[in-house]
Amino acid sequence: MSVTKTLEALKQQNSKFQEELSLSQERSSSESQHIRTLCKEIAADRETLSNQETGEERNFQKTDEDKELETLRNEIAVLRGENAMAKTLQTAVEMLERDKAQLQERVTSLEQRLMGRQVSEGGDSGVPSSGDTALDQLREEKEFAEGQINFLNSVIVDLQRKNEELKVKLKKMALAEFNGNDGTDGLEEGGSKKDKKAPPRLFCDICDCFDLHDTEDCPTQAQSPDSVPHSSFKGKPADQRPYCDICEAFGHSTESCQEDQTF
Repeated sequence: MSVTKTLEALKQQNSKFQEELSLSQERSSSESQHIRTLCKEIAADRETLSNQETGEERNFQKTDEDKELETLRNEIAVLRGENAMAKTLQTAVEMLERDKAQLQERVTSLEQRLMGRQVSEGGDSGVPSSGDTALDQLREEKEFAEGQINFLNSVIVDLQRKNEELKVKLKKMALAEFNGNDGTDGLEEGGSKKDKKAPPRLFCDICDCFDLHDTEDCPTQAQSPDSVPHSSFKGKPADQRPYCDICEAFGHSTESCQEDQTF
């Protein structure tokens, strides 16, 4: 009678474990569906933003500042969407990790019960054949739980991979916003900010100022010699002034720049 009661109790516990495993699997499926829904929503938001930008360009003649502001807003919206998706993936991974830990505890408990049943079977040769059936059922429950753990492991690995890809993408987008380029500088192998240098800025030796015009195009050359202001440049007019692409300034060459050595 005690063996029968024990078997009944084990059956009830196994049935409860199976129900809990099914709930865990449904929860994992629900999280995966939620993630796919978020991805679709982000894609739809991107398309909507793109359509809005196209419509505005057709209807209005924007200034350069307005276009740049609109681009930054779109990038911020995309970054927020990607960041939200990354957080959702991380939350899903944490939930699956907890489910996996619970399943591992159940597997350990089933293994201990199996060992206890086997010892009991070995010490009592008069146990009826129903004991073997209980052992088989315990083994099946253990194998099922292990299968669920393997499934959760594969889901967790896939979610972690997607999360890492999103982190890399967010890093590229943030770097692109900081550098004002396509986001590839500093991330590709062998690449650096020094590989793509901006052209030298306009500088006038007569006016001693940047970004207005070159010396050859200086309007003061058309004036009388007495009205031409003196330049602060002390070299010969025919000499080429040293220019630094890193500092974007005259006075020293790129090779001798001290700023470059600090990186």
